[in-house]
Amino acid sequence: MPTRTPDKTPTPSQDDRRRYGRKFEAADQLHLVVGSHRLVTINWSPGGCLVGALDCWKIGDKVAGSLESRDGLPMGAVISEIVRIDDRRRAALRFITVAPIF
Repeated sequence: MPTRTPDKTPTPSQDDRRRYGRKFEAADQLHLVVGSHRLVTINWSPGGCLVGALDCWKIGDKVAGSLESRDGLPMGAVISEIVRIDDRRRAALRFITVAPIF
C-alpha cells in the first residue's frame, strides 16, 4: 500500500520547482497581520506564505499587511497577491513587495 505524503511536506518535485525553501515547523512560523486579523502562517518562504483565508478573500486579490515574528516583533510590511485558495480555505499568497521595518 503506498504511503501518503503529509500535507505539510512538499514532494521532491515541488521542492525542485520552488525558488525558495519553505519553513514548515511550528516554531518557525510568522504572523501575518491584515487589519484587525492576526493570521499564523502554515508555512512560509521569502516568496510567500500559506495562511487561513479570510471569508472576503478571493483569488487575485491584493492583500496589504505586516509580518511579525512569533513573539510579535515587527519584521516588515508586505503586499501580496492571493494565488490559490484550497478546499480547506487556506490561501497561498505570493509576496509582491516586502519592505523591512526598521
